[in-house]
Amino acid sequence: MSQSAMSVGCPHCGTASAVELATTDGAEHANQERLKGRRVDCQHCGDDFSFYYY
Repeated sequence: MSQSAMSVGCPHCGTASAVELATTDGAEHANQERLKGRRVDCQHCGDDFSFYYY
């Protein structure tokens, strides 16, 4: 499993924050359809929010 980074905007202030996403190398195909999430702490305003992805 490798890591990939993505920028998402904070819902409170709009500042972009980097989110590390786990990506599979094909070994866990069934897991790709499962909803995943990460907690993100905004570096600008301090707000914390959840980011969900498949």
